[in-house]
Amino acid sequence: MPDSPHGLDGLQMSGDCQALSSEAVAATAPMFYEQMFPEAVDAQQHALPLSQLHGDGPQRLFELRIRELWILDLERWERDGTSTRRAVDVPGVEMTLDERNQ
Repeated sequence: MPDSPHGLDGLQMSGDCQALSSEAVAATAPMFYEQMFPEAVDAQQHALPLSQLHGDGPQRLFELRIRELWILDLERWERDGTSTRRAVDVPGVEMTLDERNQ
């Protein structure tokens, strides 16, 4: 993560992933495009037809359920070969987000 005061460079994760159903695509796609393109005009301009995101369409939207997550310090690894990845408490983060959304 550029300019992080902690020298963190990225994330490593493991989990389960699956393509969204056509119903989930219809419910999720607008929010997906709004997050990718904050300007409504850009979101609309870049949005693919829903038929391209499921079934026989060439693209997919996936849901990733993270089981394990680590923050990486690649600079330290390159410098002295020390892995200083830090585990993230995924259930704790989910609980905090749930509390904020109530």
